[in-house]
Amino acid sequence: MTFTEFLKSKLNLIIVFTAINSFALFVNIFGIKGNVREEDNYYKTFSKRIDLFTQGYDDESTSKFWPFVDFKSSWSKWDDISSYDKGPDKSSIKFYGLFNQYDYSEFLAYSLILLLIFYFNWNRNKSGIKRVKKSKIMNAFANTLIEKLKEKGVITNGLTIPYLVGALNVRFNFPSNKSTLIQLVDNLINSTIDNNKLVLMFCGDIDEYVISVESEKFCEENYSNEISFRNAANIKTLYITDNAKNFGKTKEELVENLWIKYVDQIQNKLYSWKSLEHKYFSFDDIEIRRIWEVI
Repeated sequence: MTFTEFLKSKLNLIIVFTAINSFALFVNIFGIKGNVREEDNYYKTFSKRIDLFTQGYDDESTSKFWPFVDFKSSWSKWDDISSYDKGPDKSSIKFYGLFNQYDYSEFLAYSLILLLIFYFNWNRNKSGIKRVKKSKIMNAFANTLIEKLKEKGVITNGLTIPYLVGALNVRFNFPSNKSTLIQLVDNLINSTIDNNKLVLMFCGDIDEYVISVESEKFCEENYSNEISFRNAANIKTLYITDNAKNFGKTKEELVENLWIKYVDQIQNKLYSWKSLEHKYFSFDDIEIRRIWEVI
């Protein structure tokens, strides 16, 4: 994933941060104080002055860089009732506002800090991915992605092979070629998922082959006599339903036939199946952000 794509995956956070920053700058530029005063019942005067947003640039803050500014001042004084009676002490409090002294320097500084945080986080993830061997894709990768997208209501059944290859490409920086398809098939077969199994099947709802997740009980009741693959512990992990059996009975046949069917989509990074158009398209920004969020 490029740095630009990474920023797009953080779009919601960027929007919230920019909105708060912009509001803080706006109220200071235009002097919108948000003034509230509290009446003193004894003196029938205003003893507390509160500026919710800002006091502007005329306060007595010793520092001018937010948030290292003075947010309030307070003092006590006696009230002159007469020359002979000074009256009781009277406290006065002034609150300068949440965004007191926030100006262009803060806006630019914090925007740059956020950008640097994103860059170092992106670079760290990218460097970490390079150090991980391709044979060590996180276990149950497909299961995690499918289950999370189901929870979000994005899908109802499963994900296509190009989509899974695309997820490896955008999230783990795997190349969009046959070697990544081989890694994907290895991951599907060698995964260890408690009580759940992966199923390669034809989905009539979208008119395309998908990898779905079903319970072990369901698979044994419905697919026990069909093609299945076992992991290193000799446990069934991947089932091939009768309507997808033409992809082959061995791992080599499965890889080769999947490659023949999806070579154009994988090489051209057309990962997203649109059933209405009956065609594959590139991931859009929402799909990329969604993959980063769930994995």
